[in-house]
Amino acid sequence: MIVSPALITKVAEAIAVAEGYGKPGPTQACNNPGNLARGDVGCGCIQTGGPHGASITKYATVADGWAALTKQVSLMLRGASNVYTVNMSIAEVAQKWCGDANWGFNVANCLQVTPSTTLLQLIEKDLRTQDLQWPNA
Repeated sequence: MIVSPALITKVAEAIAVAEGYGKPGPTQACNNPGNLARGDVGCGCIQTGGPHGASITKYATVADGWAALTKQVSLMLRGASNVYTVNMSIAEVAQKWCGDANWGFNVANCLQVTPSTTLLQLIEKDLRTQDLQWPNA
């Protein structure tokens, strides 16, 4: 699937905003802008509380955390994720990502779309913006 690096970055940044990155909390303490729960990658984990609590992976550097989030978003948008499909709406991604509908509203707001927008619709919009065509279209 054709996905621009700009779209991957835009979605990753929207997720970071929805996760509260830049504010005191686990995203900052763990160098993990996506609050990814990938287990211990050598730096430990932080357990968060509440109804959507998780064991948040700690990364050695902010760059490592951004790289992990960017990789996850790239897999999602390229249809290569084992969890997320391009036919899922942002609201459906929210339920799998963290179980919180507000997360989906926040991501959608950052992307200037609605939570019912699918990942495929984001990709198609991005392609139109770049004047790219689907192969064999």
